[in-house]
Amino acid sequence: MYISLSFRKNSIMRKLIYIIFAIFIFLTACDSKMNQLINDREASEKIITQLITTHHLLNSNAFLENSSWSPIIDDDFKTMIQDELKIEDINHLNFQLKLFKDFKINPELINSKTIITNDEFNNFVKLTHLVKNEDYSYIDWLEKKNCKYGFSSISKPIFNESYTVALIDFVKFCGPLCGGRMMGIYELEDNKWKLKKTLVNWIA
Repeated sequence: MYISLSFRKNSIMRKLIYIIFAIFIFLTACDSKMNQLINDREASEKIITQLITTHHLLNSNAFLENSSWSPIIDDDFKTMIQDELKIEDINHLNFQLKLFKDFKINPELINSKTIITNDEFNNFVKLTHLVKNEDYSYIDWLEKKNCKYGFSSISKPIFNESYTVALIDFVKFCGPLCGGRMMGIYELEDNKWKLKKTLVNWIA
């Protein structure tokens, strides 16, 4: 009888230890994910704020809610990101791409400037197509949105594991033959993000 009770106590203790260990692992994983999100948010805010205040393509009174850059996230795209940012951790890559895909501009990042929704942007694009009929309604649209000189779009930065290198894309829209785009690799040096490589750059 004593042996049976002792065995049951040991069995219960083992189960308790397993449960406590599982809870510890779960809480540690949650804490790690939360730290990742905090690090990413801080790094994203820093580079976006810097670019908005310094780059001419982002000198706008209005911004797209979602980035105009929406690539197909396939194996080729993942390989390109890994190569450009020297990412070795596939879990980090997938984490970055999920944040990139779900990104929407935060009004606080753009000092509460006008935010243009996807539907509004699609309407603007349709109006620009009317220029061939000498219909310049898109100009009135820009003025109504308080952005007669155009509006901008900026993507979620995609970072390497140490958050010291980032790929980011931004665009300026101001008409059917007016605008520009920049996609580049930026590196954090002396607490400033500096352009290290240009992947796309055009102005119309």
